[in-house]
Amino acid sequence: MQQSSNMKKFINVTRRGIMKWRAYLIEPGRHFTLVTLVPVLVGAGTAYLQLGRINAWVLVLTYAVAVALQNFTHLTNDYFDYMFGTDIPGSPTTKYRRHPIISGDLSLDEVRWESVALFAFSVGVGIFFALWGRPLVIPLGLLSAALCLEYTAPPIKAKYRTMSNLFLFILEGPLLVLGAYYLQTGTLSWTPILTSLPVSFVNTEIHSLGDIKDHDFDAMKGVKTIPVRFGMRFAKAWAACQLVLAYVSAGALVALGVLPVFSLLVFLTAPLLTLNLIARLRGVNPLIAVKTGRVSLIFGAVYVLSLFL
Repeated sequence: MQQSSNMKKFINVTRRGIMKWRAYLIEPGRHFTLVTLVPVLVGAGTAYLQLGRINAWVLVLTYAVAVALQNFTHLTNDYFDYMFGTDIPGSPTTKYRRHPIISGDLSLDEVRWESVALFAFSVGVGIFFALWGRPLVIPLGLLSAALCLEYTAPPIKAKYRTMSNLFLFILEGPLLVLGAYYLQTGTLSWTPILTSLPVSFVNTEIHSLGDIKDHDFDAMKGVKTIPVRFGMRFAKAWAACQLVLAYVSAGALVALGVLPVFSLLVFLTAPLLTLNLIARLRGVNPLIAVKTGRVSLIFGAVYVLSLFL
């Protein structure tokens, strides 16, 4: 009897440990980790077009910091949405991923400390790169962290003031691509900002489709997303426009000689992404952003590959 009781305690403790490990290291941004890889590779690929080589260990560290900042964004977003009463049991977020606070995996203190740890890790790697000869990574990194935090946190609260698309466009496009390019080359340029545009538009399309899905809940909670502020008709047109702009920008950059001709291969993904967009706009699915993200990764994979051919 005593052995049975001890075994149950051991199982409960082990399960709790697994849930905490999952909440700390996997859950916050696991659905979008590969989406983060694409801009990092675009930055490295842009450097490859100019240098003919890339530094593998720099690429690995760049991606590690990008994932850390991504998880920092998800955790602080979950924290402040919970504190503001936006994330509650049954809210849209809890339907497509495990919410670390609502699920009980992490306490509020643990979320705060994990956020600090992720930020500290990013700063530590940034200092290393600065000492290695890339000092501008510090202001670039601090700007990224500030945008990540202010996505949900006061005083800006971008998510609540129709600025979420703008913040994500900058974070998951120009800023991340420029940072990856700078760490490879040691120079700043407009070229990586331009090459970031196609993936930036695709990434914001993912977010826009999520906002459309969450329209009713966001309106009830006072989250001023584009669908809430401007209406569903405009929001759907905006989502479609972003997909069109992804291909238009890719074609224009090839025509201008910024991208290699191989980048035209991304047009092969147009039918798939267009069909996916139409399907998502017609249906309501709690996994809409996640599934769209997976399909959009095909665009990202082809785009990245074209930079290295």
